[in-house]
Amino acid sequence: MADLSFLIISNDQESLDLVGKKLTEMGYEISVAKSVEEATQLIQAKNFDFAVVDISGKDYSGVEVLRKVMDIHAVNDIIVLTDLEKKKEALRIFGSEIWAYVDKPVDPDELEVIVNRIDGNSCLRKEITDKSRRLSHLEALNEIAREALITRDEDSFLWTLARMINERFNYYNVNMFLMNETQDRVVLKAFAGGFGQDFVVGYSLALGEGLVGWVAQNRQSLIIGDVRKDPRRIQGFAFEDHVLSELAVPITFENKLMGVLHTESLELNAFSLDDLITLETIADQISLSFEKSRLSHELIVAHQLSATINDSMPVPIVIVDRELKIDYVNRTFYEMYGLKRESFLKEPVQNFFSKDLASMLNMEQELADVMETGVSISHTNIRHTSPQHPEKVITISFFRVQAGDYPRGMILIQDVTDYTKKTYQLSLLREITLAMQGVLERDKLLHLILTCVTAGFAIGFNRAFLFLVDKKKKELRGIMGVGPTSQDEAHRIWHELSSNALTFDKYLDNINHGIIVSGGGLQDQIESIAIDLGTAKNILTETVNTGKSFHIVNPWENPLVDNQMSMLIISREFVSIPLIVKNEVIGVLLADNAFSGRPITEDSIEVLTMFAAQAAIAIENAEILNDLEDKVKELQNAYVELEKAQDMIIRNEKLAAIGEVSARLAHEIRNPLATIGGFAKSIQKKYDNRERTIRNANIIVEEVHRLEHILSNVLDFTKIGVLKKTPGDINDLIRKTLSTMEANIVSNGVVVVLDLPEDGLAAEFDETQIKQVLINVIQNSINAMPEGGAIEIKSFDLNNDIHIEIRDTGVGIPKQYLEEIFEPFFTTRGNGTGLGLSISQRIVQNHGGVFQITSKEGVGTTVSINLPKK
Repeated sequence: MADLSFLIISNDQESLDLVGKKLTEMGYEISVAKSVEEATQLIQAKNFDFAVVDISGKDYSGVEVLRKVMDIHAVNDIIVLTDLEKKKEALRIFGSEIWAYVDKPVDPDELEVIVNRIDGNSCLRKEITDKSRRLSHLEALNEIAREALITRDEDSFLWTLARMINERFNYYNVNMFLMNETQDRVVLKAFAGGFGQDFVVGYSLALGEGLVGWVAQNRQSLIIGDVRKDPRRIQGFAFEDHVLSELAVPITFENKLMGVLHTESLELNAFSLDDLITLETIADQISLSFEKSRLSHELIVAHQLSATINDSMPVPIVIVDRELKIDYVNRTFYEMYGLKRESFLKEPVQNFFSKDLASMLNMEQELADVMETGVSISHTNIRHTSPQHPEKVITISFFRVQAGDYPRGMILIQDVTDYTKKTYQLSLLREITLAMQGVLERDKLLHLILTCVTAGFAIGFNRAFLFLVDKKKKELRGIMGVGPTSQDEAHRIWHELSSNALTFDKYLDNINHGIIVSGGGLQDQIESIAIDLGTAKNILTETVNTGKSFHIVNPWENPLVDNQMSMLIISREFVSIPLIVKNEVIGVLLADNAFSGRPITEDSIEVLTMFAAQAAIAIENAEILNDLEDKVKELQNAYVELEKAQDMIIRNEKLAAIGEVSARLAHEIRNPLATIGGFAKSIQKKYDNRERTIRNANIIVEEVHRLEHILSNVLDFTKIGVLKKTPGDINDLIRKTLSTMEANIVSNGVVVVLDLPEDGLAAEFDETQIKQVLINVIQNSINAMPEGGAIEIKSFDLNNDIHIEIRDTGVGIPKQYLEEIFEPFFTTRGNGTGLGLSISQRIVQNHGGVFQITSKEGVGTTVSINLPKK
């Protein structure tokens, strides 16, 4: 039983009940309308397969109702309930358009038979329709596939495809969207259908926007039976208001989204699963077509590019098959023979190579081996002459290239004649450049430069002249010239060279041993030339002022060749090359082929220019070296005078220091000596007074001790310097020092507070001298606290050094004295020598440390000692 729906139209309740009950029992879906208006509303809201129309109902014209139902075309078949009179009228009006007429009152059994016949007929009709539809779809798909195969233009293909889908599948409207370059929007590219040309090409939707955007974003097909109820739908154009259902499928290739195929209908639920499958198949065809088109385009471009590259290669290329017949030659190869490309194809490759060359290369065997093994073979530096070219140095290489079902052989011919020649020249220039850097005597260097310009082993000009700029005089002076002075001398020199050729190494050995051939008359001629750079205007000054090279042909017709230059120029062409260092022209190199008449080529000018650049640097270095030698001599003389002056200053400073020390020492000694002398005389006069004599003698002894202390400090001050470092613990030394001074500390009412690490502070130092520093500093702190006080001693590791701080609570040092406290003999105490801090500072500095004092009057003084651990 088919899943059919029936619409029953009648205002006869008895008929409604009877027909409705029977159809329900048979399992069909039914809807009921008592008027044509209700029927119209139901048909607009839902599709029905069949209608049962009662035309004999009361209070309405049944025939008119039947006509309206048939005009709607909303159902496949109609069963009419009628009486005899109405049946005649209906037959007259509608004839065979009605499926069946059932007389009233309705016989349920008769109705069942009619409905079963309708059901069977409906199934058969649907089957036929589906088959017909599928056949039509297959034909359309075949047509689309053929179009996809032959298409070359993507835009025209899309328009054709949209039109074909619209016509062959009877869809109301078909739209083709493609992804844009940034892959963030879908853009309308083509359309066809009921909207005509109302759409606009270029209309776009973002991913996720509208039904089309949703399909693009999710890459999933979408069927919407009633778009009015779908919140994802966006109405892009006002005329789309009547669209009721839509179908959209993504166009993808290898998981890459290419676009969306979109269809619209003015009917509800217009698209079936078959439509979905068909459009997805079409979408696959579209993606394959696009990919084929892309690959075809890339293949064409690649082929064209390959052909263009091969034809633009400056080296001949030949491709041969397994039978050594030519498959391809590039432009360079066929133009070398003056033939067209077609003249070579399918010809044996041996026909285009000389027998000697083919035999030497063992061409047939080596090409076969290369195609078999894939291992390339190259023959380098082959000297070859043919009717197509004079002698050249070439490199011939054989390669395997894979194309199609079997490998081919490629022959690559490289002309390395110029490369070989330039390589030799550049190698020689490098040797010459290195040689120039090693020649530091100016005359030897200049001769080396000009000889390299004219020698056959190097650049090979006939003559060369060197001019240098004199900055002080602002003129260009001729310095040196090398070459023959006449044709006879030139022939003689060339003859000698042909029998005993001079190599660069031999020449360099000669020049290093001081063997320099004089320039003779040519040298005298060049030395007489001096040109004012400010006023003269000729080829040499133009070279200096512009920093450019000049190749002069027919010099006697050139206004830059003045009378002075005419005396030097005897050839029909010459070159003038600037010598430039740090963007400054320091001279000019002029060269010609006055006697051989050989043309001056661009290659020889290029080589000469490169050589001139290196020669300029060598000349500048030689000048700098000469200047440096002069400066060194001046500095040596100045250094001798400076040493004398320094010795005199040191001697005077020593004498002044001795005088100052003597004066201070005399002042310090005078008082105790005067005391000793006075009490000694008193003892002589009153020696019989025992008590007085003893008291005076004790005073004399104290003053003697004071003298000894003064002398001891002076000796300590003068002998500091030699250190005897040994490993030790600075904290142990601090404790030992305090132990020896304990009585003095206690008697003066001083308290010592220690803040020392328990692990100790290991270092290397002179224990005796550092102990003296500690004693001097602690004693100064005691002296600064006549009423008693406290001394805090701290030690710790500071940046891998040992740091000692000794802080007291004494009277402090006045600010005006802080800059003088390290001066020898400076003291603020009447009984002090003023050497303690000077001695301490020198000891610490000799250890590589730092000794610092900070102080504030009325607060106290802090002494900081920094000592390296080693």
